[in-house]
Order: sequence, then structure tokens, then C-alpha cells
Amino acid sequence: ILMVGHHCALAGSTRLALGEYFRAYYTAPNDPLVALCIGVCYLNQVMSRRTPNRHFCVMQGMSFLFKYYELQRGSPEAMYNIARAFHQLGLPYLATFYTKVLESPD
Repeated sequence: ILMVGHHCALAGSTRLALGEYFRAYYTAPNDPLVALCIGVCYLNQVMSRRTPNRHFCVMQGMSFLFKYYELQRGSPEAMYNIARAFHQLGLPYLATFYTKVLESPD
């Protein structure tokens, strides 16, 4: 299911990709990769000018990214991905997770 979602995302159809990712989410709601894919797909949808409600997509994307962060138990990889999401949204001052990654012993 994830591979179909990845294929749709690469083809530029984020709505179809979200549908496939949510199918995967309903079968495995505690899989961190699925939460990451949904969050990133929502944030990629925000970058499109055709998205009617960007604020909703930002909130949904960040909520799934923070769910991914919780499922990863705050790993440095998850911290980096959260910081990268803030950076993508043009909010580098909120990307404090970059420094947390550099300070982590892992």
C-alpha cells in the first residue's frame, strides 16, 4: 500500500497518495513510517498554489509528524525531520530541533 502511495506522490498526485497512505494508516496506525509519509505528503500539498485550505494541511501535516516523533520516541532522526518540516514551511526560527539533534549523543 505504501509503494502505491509513493508512486502517486512521485507522479504529483498528492490527494491520491494521501488516500493510499491513509489506507496503510488504518491497517497499521502505530507504524512511524506511515505517519511520516502522511505528514510529508500534507506538507508537500501546502506548497501547491491550488490547495484551497493551506492552514488545515499544515496542521494535519504537523500533527502526523509529531505522531511520528512520539512513535520514534524522540530519536535524532525524528527530531531532524521535524526541524526540516519547519524549515520547509519557512519557519526556521521554530526549527530548534536541529540543535537538539546536534546535542544528542547518538
